[in-house]
Amino acid sequence: MKDLFLGKPLHWLLLVALMIPFAVMGYLRVHVSQFNHFVLLMLGLAALVVVLVVVPHRHGERITREPLEDESDAD
Repeated sequence: MKDLFLGKPLHWLLLVALMIPFAVMGYLRVHVSQFNHFVLLMLGLAALVVVLVVVPHRHGERITREPLEDESDAD
C-alpha cells in the first residue's frame, strides 16, 4: 500500500478530516446564506492545511512517484 498511497499518513488524514467541515457547510448551505463567512473559513482551512503539509516536510523526502528531473539534466 505504501507504493499506492504516497506521502505521510498525516496528509491522508487531513484529506479525510477536511471532508467533515465541507459536508457540514454544504448541508447548512453556508456558501449561499453566509458567503463571507464561508470564504473566510475556506481560506483559514486552506492556510492550516498548507502549514501542516509544508512545515514538517524534510529536504529529500519523496513527493512524487517519478523522480523530478532538472531542466539541465534533460539536455
